[in-house]
Amino acid sequence: MDTCVPPIVLRGIAIILCVIVAILLWSLLRGTSASRWIKIFIPLVSALLAQPYFEHGIANIIVVNLGYCVVQNPSIGSYHANVADQQYGKSTFPVAPPGPPSPEKTKNGDKKLAGNKESIPPPPPPPPSPQFLIEKYRPHEVAYGCEIIPSEKRQTVKMAGKTFTNGIVLTACQSNGFALINIDRERKIIRYTVGHVDGSEIQKKLLQIYFDGKFYKEYELRPESGPTDKEIKVEGVQILAFVLKNIDPGLTSNAEFGLMNMTVE
Repeated sequence: MDTCVPPIVLRGIAIILCVIVAILLWSLLRGTSASRWIKIFIPLVSALLAQPYFEHGIANIIVVNLGYCVVQNPSIGSYHANVADQQYGKSTFPVAPPGPPSPEKTKNGDKKLAGNKESIPPPPPPPPSPQFLIEKYRPHEVAYGCEIIPSEKRQTVKMAGKTFTNGIVLTACQSNGFALINIDRERKIIRYTVGHVDGSEIQKKLLQIYFDGKFYKEYELRPESGPTDKEIKVEGVQILAFVLKNIDPGLTSNAEFGLMNMTVE
């Protein structure tokens, strides 16, 4: 924005000065004292010179009449003179104080204050806590010899004298026992403790695991082995199958093995 002395102000000043000079000359020609008029006009002239346009004295009036103009750059709050500066010297107008730092875009798109370090992003949310498999994905298909714990029959089972819950108990006598669980490709890891259920018949069995109908792994279960912690990775799996089989078809029994404390992540 350009700031210059309005022409109407210059014309008014010129008229007032002419009137003052005319009155002083008229008083001198008539032989009357001009001191009375001087006392009247000195305060008036002083008030005019005290205006912002003339706060630097009569020299600024002469410079303005010669075309001097001051330009204000609002983006940095300072004043700059135009080419007249080179002819009449640098302007002595005060420089506005700098404002607060303005926000500027950083490379990653975040805003920060100029001169300050980038803001620290919030920490990522904690991973979800493990959830019991039976509570979230209850087996949708079971066969002979499969019991979901807790059940109406029992809330817990014991394996090697320790109490467990939230799982399945499988047995295989004349046919295989199995459980099908739809985890809908939502989980990555399943953990459980497998062992012989106290009070059931003593005989070893074979546990097989299938992912979407395809064989994944198997291991032999022995009553004397005690509870064992297991972990399987199920990322991308929809249907999970646990199948308990007799190792020797000629030897059948109602030996039970539990897959307990089953959790999913």
